[in-house]
Amino acid sequence: MLEFKTPCLSDKSLVDSYLKRSDAEGCGFSFGNLFLWRKEYDMTFAVSDGFLFISSTLGDSRAFAVPVGQGDLTKAVGAVCEWAKAHQIHPIFYAITDKQKEAIEAACPGKFFFCDERDYYDYIYKTENLATLAGKKYHGKRNHIAKFEKNHTWSFAPITEQNLADCELILQQWRLGKFPEGGDSEADAETEVARESIQYFHELGYEGGILYADGLPAAYAMGEPLNDRVFCTHIEKATPQFRDAYALINRETAKSLLGRYEYINREDDAGDEGLRKAKLSYHPDILLVKSAASYHCYD
Repeated sequence: MLEFKTPCLSDKSLVDSYLKRSDAEGCGFSFGNLFLWRKEYDMTFAVSDGFLFISSTLGDSRAFAVPVGQGDLTKAVGAVCEWAKAHQIHPIFYAITDKQKEAIEAACPGKFFFCDERDYYDYIYKTENLATLAGKKYHGKRNHIAKFEKNHTWSFAPITEQNLADCELILQQWRLGKFPEGGDSEADAETEVARESIQYFHELGYEGGILYADGLPAAYAMGEPLNDRVFCTHIEKATPQFRDAYALINRETAKSLLGRYEYINREDDAGDEGLRKAKLSYHPDILLVKSAASYHCYD
């Protein structure tokens, strides 16, 4: 029987050993995502028979990622089913890419019923495109940055121990500007995840950059490598005073990653129409399709 546990920072090397070998493309398959959302979604994991299992809350039930590892995938899915039966729930699998869909259909033919999840497609861009903004399709972005540069003096620096406190200041100002009346549980969760990203920046193996405008902390971005080819940008915030700094922090962060990662995954839009429009305006090279699936493990 699988034994799920809440992730701790000491689990990073173990979890990463599976995720780095998985050739996963979605930002959900990162230790940072698993650790930072452990409170809001009761994220847990288990390791058994050469596979990593990830689970989270789904309403009053549980959802599972497709098991990651080497070996018998049919047996691994069966282990999830066994756990679900023991806990009297019906297992739902989430964040299934097309590649994973093919694998689990081959392993368990006729057992899955799939449902497209457009709100959770990841937006993946070539690092070079975000760093250079070359070509006609990025004309508007270049103009936006030129306007910012005309109105402000600015500098960009890697995030270090010495300027982490400036990230915290930006986060506080972002929160006050976006949710002046205090927000709600979702806003609280987003803020807590961003705050812990700063608190555990080094322990999580994060990297990123901070933008200063007119001598003030204006915006920052941070994330982690998903694998040798893909970097995940998990957090990007700007102060209300410099809310037009997003295009510049995006470009400068990409420049800092150029030559090391072929792609930058900027996560999903969670169904937010404004965010979807913004992410599409950068012309993703890959729109990573994801599905959810119910699994018929009860005879």
